[in-house]
Amino acid sequence: MNEIPIIFVINLEKSSDRRHFMSNQFNTLDIPFQFVKATLGKALTTEEKRMFSTFKTFKNMGRDLHPNEKGCYLSHYYIWKKIVDENIDEAIIMEDDITISDDFKSIIENREKWLPKHWAIFNFAWDTHGNYNFKSKEHISANPNFSLIEFQKAQSVMCNGCYMLSYKAAKVLIDKSNPISYVCDTLTGTKHIHQLPIHGVIPRLAVWNDNFPSDIGDDRIIWAAKSRWSLKGIYYRTLIKLQGFITK
Repeated sequence: MNEIPIIFVINLEKSSDRRHFMSNQFNTLDIPFQFVKATLGKALTTEEKRMFSTFKTFKNMGRDLHPNEKGCYLSHYYIWKKIVDENIDEAIIMEDDITISDDFKSIIENREKWLPKHWAIFNFAWDTHGNYNFKSKEHISANPNFSLIEFQKAQSVMCNGCYMLSYKAAKVLIDKSNPISYVCDTLTGTKHIHQLPIHGVIPRLAVWNDNFPSDIGDDRIIWAAKSRWSLKGIYYRTLIKLQGFITK
């Protein structure tokens, strides 16, 4: 297992600066990759809009998804589907504002020496809510400067900037996306939803590049509050409460 898994880099067509940035990184490290066209949340088809459940989203998150969050989710979803449809054993999915470590290639090429037997989701650019706890921690034999970790079951692992996915995990995530009712990294990073192990590496093999503003948008907090207290938000939250009373 001395080859790099297929790498998909999500990129909006208009973001040529990000495309140039990612290309330079991979070419410098001599890593093969391919760009995948990102889905624009404001231009979803009728069929794509039907993939989302407003009721379940309010039930799970207390608000609706931002249009750009929907586009982000579908950008990842279509790659999961490609993995399954093309029977790809494992793949790395990246967003186009990620800086990868100089050790990225050598560690991934030698993954057979340290990759857990029953791995499913391996997040190389992980972040967490507050303090993080690890179920296990051991040095990676391919590079003792890095350690393998497994996140605790109750912990939410954020950031889908760079992660490796097995065929089995892709199938599970697709199944859990019917319908879609979470932000993408809430689904991939929450073990009680998909019941899959989530691993990472310390220090991270990939980090956000702060030089690029978020394509999802910095207005999500304001937008989320407006969504929650809009007429639609009040309607769905009331409906959810009524459902809770009925089922008691």
